[in-house]
Amino acid sequence: MCITCALCDVSLTGQSSVKREDANLCITCSSHKCPGCKREVKPSQKKVEYNNERWHDECFTCLFCKHTITCQPFFPSSGGAVCERCHAKKLVDTCAVCDIPVEQEGFSFDGKLYHCSCFTCERCDLSLISRRFTPHDGHIYCTECFLQHCVSMCERCSKPLIGIRYSRT
Repeated sequence: MCITCALCDVSLTGQSSVKREDANLCITCSSHKCPGCKREVKPSQKKVEYNNERWHDECFTCLFCKHTITCQPFFPSSGGAVCERCHAKKLVDTCAVCDIPVEQEGFSFDGKLYHCSCFTCERCDLSLISRRFTPHDGHIYCTECFLQHCVSMCERCSKPLIGIRYSRT
């Protein structure tokens, strides 16, 4: 009968081994410390193996929200792992309008990122992709809506008063 390590199944015949909790362990497996809490990971404990390290189930948590991510999809990151939710919120740019990650095509304006379908006129909801637009007071308008709703008109000629500062003295 061949004796093997309870964790890695390597043969212990002719090798030094350690017996813990009725389990035979090779020297490598007997010295595993959890990167999260720095305590020993015992053979009988539930564990997660990630990046050639053994973590206690409860110690394998998201770097940002600290929720356990055992048996859940996650994204590798330096120093650990990131859950799907935090990855979408913190590591992927989100749309300035709908706050959903922009994973495919997007449009950038004034330091903000938009889905192409979300980059629309504040007033009429027409797409502003391939159209002229004007930002005004934190909103973006197509030229037509800007002229109709955001600009004062000359009382005499009914043309928009744009870029003219006038005061009566």
